Amino acid sequence: MSGNTLSLGQQANFHAAVIKALPRDITPSDALVWEKNGEKLSVALASALCPLATPAVEQPKPPTLVLHKTTSAGDIEGKKTGKCFTGERWSYRDGDIDRWLPTAQPEQAACQVGVYQLQNTAGTTFREMAAAALKVGPGTSLDLLSKALKEQGLTFTLQAIEQLVDRQEDGEDVGLRTDGYVNFFFVEDSDGSVSVLYVNRDDGRWRAYVYRLDYGNRWSADNRLLLRNSDAQTL
Repeated sequence: MSGNTLSLGQQANFHAAVIKALPRDITPSDALVWEKNGEKLSVALASALCPLATPAVEQPKPPTLVLHKTTSAGDIEGKKTGKCFTGERWSYRDGDIDRWLPTAQPEQAACQVGVYQLQNTAGTTFREMAAAALKVGPGTSLDLLSKALKEQGLTFTLQAIEQLVDRQEDGEDVGLRTDGYVNFFFVEDSDGSVSVLYVNRDDGRWRAYVYRLDYGNRWSADNRLLLRNSDAQTL
């Protein structure tokens, strides 16, 4: 056997251990098959014995999010929540936006925005997106995820999302999908938690929905997540 570093004594002991462990109830016909196929017998023994000596190399975990592009956002004034997503460009506005979010959106400071493409072909949950953005495990509690998303400045105000949509519609490619697929944004709720705003363009107009962070649907890799203050290539 190539690469064998066993001493003669170790070889003798190992061979004896293998012989002792061989099954005693093998049929004569099976024994003859192995006897006539020494190469296959070598492969079978190597497959059974070598993994113990050579630990499997751990493969790197594929990313959840890959950066599609970055864009910048300037200082944005505050705005009443009820006045967001109400212009002619918007065909639908989820009523839970007013029920879950604060009545007024605060000012948002200038920042860089990372536009990330989802990667998992089996789908990605909001919780997994948040965990990837924060570089923590998907089992992290919702309270900790919400707290960290806010502290790291990854959430958006509604008027900032409106501005990105307006820029995209006015001919600037800020990275939003405009073909029916979804653009996701983390937004802050009035109770201190974080929800996810879902924005997509269909039949020439835009729609806005809001979902809880623990909503369990798995979203396809065709969709995108936008993060403030993030430019990492993969997450």
